[in-house]
Amino acid sequence: MYRRILVPTDGSACAQRAEAEALRLAKAAGGKVTFLHVLSSPSTLVPLPALPDDLDYGLAKAFQNLADEVLDAALKRAKEEGVEAEARLRRGDDVAYEILAEAPAHDVVVMAPRGRGLRRFFLGSVTQAVLDRSPVPVLVVSCQE
Repeated sequence: MYRRILVPTDGSACAQRAEAEALRLAKAAGGKVTFLHVLSSPSTLVPLPALPDDLDYGLAKAFQNLADEVLDAALKRAKEEGVEAEARLRRGDDVAYEILAEAPAHDVVVMAPRGRGLRRFFLGSVTQAVLDRSPVPVLVVSCQE
């Protein structure tokens, strides 16, 4: 039974479907969900020339605020469902690597096949990389209605 569930999330509609599925699994098994958001440097998402410090700081702060909002919303949904949950924020430019670093402490990874942002188009599928290398089972939740 899956009692320790890792859910990478970027707050997209697709990721929210994975969050909901993970909450259903946790509720049925009396498990705990860990919501994970990976915060990448803005310059790794889209190659940019060197930015002035104030603009670079502003982008980094905006990304941090978005990460906080994503994790807070996920925790709120878990609380509403009566599921024990925690939020983790990792910083790193290789999202799959950061997810895989968290995976061994869990029984299953529940994730969406795609998220938001340009990274998935330029660097390939994070989900595929996790599927290929995860030491624990991975449940990929469809984005289709």
